[in-house]
Amino acid sequence: MTVLVSFFFNPHSLYLNVFINHYSYFNFNQIQIAFEFPSAKALINEKHDVDLDTIEIYLKDFSITFVETLKIISLVKALPITTASNERFFHRSKE
Repeated sequence: MTVLVSFFFNPHSLYLNVFINHYSYFNFNQIQIAFEFPSAKALINEKHDVDLDTIEIYLKDFSITFVETLKIISLVKALPITTASNERFFHRSKE
């Protein structure tokens, strides 16, 4: 799925804050994110219709600069889209 880059890298997004709070175990540095996101957006802004994989590949060339951003992307890519399959597994294990 490709989307416009303008939808990515909003450090003030409510969704980002909820995500960071929910996954607080990963110790995200919100101050660092506030600096990384605008820079990442500026780097990727010249590209059109990119997906998360493309963004990750591009930012990995600057992995020291975008540590927190790449951490978030890796976590987002590892999460299941829904928990339905997990719920079905646990439901079946009860039987």
